[in-house]
Amino acid sequence: MFSSFKYALDDATNGVNSVAFHPDSSILAAGSLDKKVRVYAFEGWAAPSLKYTIAGATNGMSSLAFSADSKFLACGSEDKKVRVYIFGDFPTVSYTHLRAHE
Repeated sequence: MFSSFKYALDDATNGVNSVAFHPDSSILAAGSLDKKVRVYAFEGWAAPSLKYTIAGATNGMSSLAFSADSKFLACGSEDKKVRVYIFGDFPTVSYTHLRAHE
Protein backbone atom coordinates (compact mmCIF):
# COMPACT_ATOMS: atom_id res chain seq x y z
CA MET A 1 0.00 0.00 0.00
CA PHE A 2 1.24 3.49 -0.81
CA SER A 3 1.80 6.04 1.90
CA SER A 4 0.95 9.72 1.52
CA PHE A 5 2.01 11.93 -1.40
CA LYS A 6 5.52 13.30 -0.82
CA TYR A 7 6.85 15.69 -3.51
CA ALA A 8 5.73 17.61 -6.60
CA LEU A 9 8.43 18.60 -9.07
CA ASP A 10 7.12 21.26 -11.41
CA ASP A 11 10.11 22.70 -13.26
CA ALA A 12 9.02 21.59 -16.75
CA THR A 13 7.33 24.18 -18.97
CA ASN A 14 5.42 21.49 -20.88
CA GLY A 15 4.09 18.01 -20.14
CA VAL A 16 6.35 15.36 -18.65
CA ASN A 17 6.48 12.26 -20.87
CA SER A 18 8.78 9.97 -18.93
CA VAL A 19 10.58 9.50 -15.64
CA ALA A 20 13.29 7.08 -14.53
CA PHE A 21 14.86 6.40 -11.15
CA HIS A 22 18.58 5.72 -10.94
CA PRO A 23 19.18 2.10 -9.79
CA ASP A 24 20.21 3.28 -6.31
CA SER A 25 17.09 5.54 -6.05
CA SER A 26 19.14 8.67 -5.30
CA ILE A 27 18.48 10.34 -8.68
CA LEU A 28 15.33 10.91 -10.70
CA ALA A 29 15.41 11.92 -14.37
CA ALA A 30 12.31 13.50 -15.94
CA GLY A 31 11.92 14.02 -19.69
CA SER A 32 9.43 16.54 -21.00
CA LEU A 33 7.89 18.01 -24.13
CA ASP A 34 10.00 21.16 -23.65
CA LYS A 35 12.97 19.19 -25.11
CA LYS A 36 14.80 18.82 -21.80
CA VAL A 37 15.69 16.19 -19.25
CA ARG A 38 15.82 17.39 -15.67
CA VAL A 39 17.94 15.47 -13.17
CA TYR A 40 16.95 15.64 -9.51
CA ALA A 41 18.92 14.39 -6.52
CA PHE A 42 17.38 12.94 -3.39
CA GLU A 43 19.47 13.70 -0.31
CA GLY A 44 18.08 12.22 2.89
CA TRP A 45 14.48 13.15 3.61
CA ALA A 46 14.73 16.66 2.12
CA ALA A 47 12.81 17.54 -1.02
CA PRO A 48 14.71 16.55 -4.17
CA SER A 49 16.80 19.31 -5.72
CA LEU A 50 17.25 20.06 -9.41
CA LYS A 51 20.91 19.33 -10.17
CA TYR A 52 21.08 19.47 -13.96
CA THR A 53 18.97 20.36 -16.95
CA ILE A 54 20.05 18.50 -20.08
CA ALA A 55 19.06 20.18 -23.34
CA GLY A 56 19.92 19.36 -26.93
CA ALA A 57 16.92 17.60 -28.40
CA THR A 58 15.02 19.36 -31.16
CA ASN A 59 11.70 17.77 -30.12
CA GLY A 60 10.18 16.54 -26.88
CA MET A 61 11.72 13.77 -24.81
CA SER A 62 9.69 10.57 -24.96
CA SER A 63 11.57 7.93 -22.97
CA LEU A 64 14.33 7.55 -20.38
CA ALA A 65 16.20 4.59 -18.93
CA PHE A 66 19.22 4.14 -16.69
CA SER A 67 21.55 1.24 -17.37
CA ALA A 68 21.60 -1.52 -14.77
CA ASP A 69 25.19 -0.64 -13.83
CA SER A 70 24.22 3.05 -13.30
CA LYS A 71 26.81 4.33 -15.77
CA PHE A 72 24.49 5.56 -18.54
CA LEU A 73 21.21 7.40 -19.06
CA ALA A 74 19.54 6.81 -22.43
CA CYS A 75 17.06 9.45 -23.59
CA GLY A 76 14.74 8.93 -26.53
CA SER A 77 13.21 11.96 -28.19
CA GLU A 78 10.68 12.77 -30.85
CA ASP A 79 13.51 14.01 -33.11
CA LYS A 80 14.24 10.32 -33.86
CA LYS A 81 17.43 10.18 -31.80
CA VAL A 82 18.59 8.35 -28.72
CA ARG A 83 21.09 10.29 -26.66
CA VAL A 84 23.28 8.36 -24.24
CA TYR A 85 24.72 10.32 -21.33
CA ILE A 86 27.65 9.02 -19.32
CA PHE A 87 27.18 9.26 -15.57
CA GLY A 88 29.84 9.84 -12.96
CA ASP A 89 28.31 11.54 -9.97
CA PHE A 90 26.04 13.33 -12.46
CA PRO A 91 25.86 13.45 -16.27
CA THR A 92 28.70 14.99 -18.17
CA VAL A 93 28.23 17.23 -21.17
CA SER A 94 29.69 14.60 -23.48
CA TYR A 95 27.28 12.14 -25.02
CA THR A 96 26.68 10.16 -28.14
CA HIS A 97 23.50 9.87 -30.13
CA LEU A 98 22.08 7.14 -32.27
CA ARG A 99 19.68 7.79 -35.14
CA ALA A 100 16.44 5.90 -34.74
CA HIS A 101 14.96 3.80 -37.50
CA GLU A 102 13.06 5.84 -40.09
